Amino acid sequence: MLTGRLPYGLGLCITLVYCVAFAQQSAFRSTTQLVIVPVTVKDGAGNFVSGLAAADFELLDDGVARPIQPDDPYVPISLVVAVQTNANAAAALAKIRKIGPAFEPLVVGDHGEAAVVTYDDDVKVALPFTKDAKALKPAFLGLPVGGGNARMVDAVERALQLLEERGSVGRRVLIVIGEPRDRGSKAKLEDMVTLAQHDNVAIYPVVVSEHSAPRPEELPIVGNLNLFAVFAEIGRLGKTNAALALARYTGGRELSFAKQRGLEQVVSEIGEELHNQYLLGFTPTGAVKDEFHRIAVSVKGPDDLKITTRPGYWISERQR
Repeated sequence: MLTGRLPYGLGLCITLVYCVAFAQQSAFRSTTQLVIVPVTVKDGAGNFVSGLAAADFELLDDGVARPIQPDDPYVPISLVVAVQTNANAAAALAKIRKIGPAFEPLVVGDHGEAAVVTYDDDVKVALPFTKDAKALKPAFLGLPVGGGNARMVDAVERALQLLEERGSVGRRVLIVIGEPRDRGSKAKLEDMVTLAQHDNVAIYPVVVSEHSAPRPEELPIVGNLNLFAVFAEIGRLGKTNAALALARYTGGRELSFAKQRGLEQVVSEIGEELHNQYLLGFTPTGAVKDEFHRIAVSVKGPDDLKITTRPGYWISERQR
């Protein structure tokens, strides 16, 4: 699967998630899965490199070259924005309420759609899926301030359910706007990471912070890890930064903002990145179920090209 340079716009204090849909099943899915690898390519000056074809890439799965599956040049986006609305988020909400229109470019176009979820003591669907991009502005302006908890992981679970219920093949994006730490969720972070990576969901957390958050690429995954080691690290990160755990194992980046201008810049940055990414798809053969499998991507071109992508995957049985 390969796409590149789509129409532009999006971003924010968020956890961003996108995926390629699978045929919906209620309980069990085969362990045979299509792995989608989002790839960003920049030149030495930091500019996005567009116009590449599948033949320009080499994708290694634990050191083994895999054939890249071609796909349509444009994959429509289904967008869910999940916003933290508890008392701690009141100051950030004053900024977030103003940026509903910034998400419109992601929805406008063939088959684009969006929904909004809020989370505090409860998780609620504030705006069901709609293809009317103009509906985002009033939905954001009406964001309330709720209780004391911040059930981010539960909100991720609800958003993944909403995306799965669409039942169509497309690129799926989940934006979780809020603090990096979860408070009060019943769902387990490890389960949500598993669901997201199985469904090829890449998560980009952008959190409310006075300081820039650590980027996943600054925390490399080294060595051959089994699932026990992966889940142990997810559990460790989950105690202080659940958002980073979601990003790190799904191919995203963690971003942050403190002021209105910073929020707008993040919106622009993430939107530009999403619409300049390539999606490389492959089917793993002979992959061991209980191991983390490393992915490496290279591209033909100058030596100064910088490539970012998801670090790997694991074979999992997807259940609800």
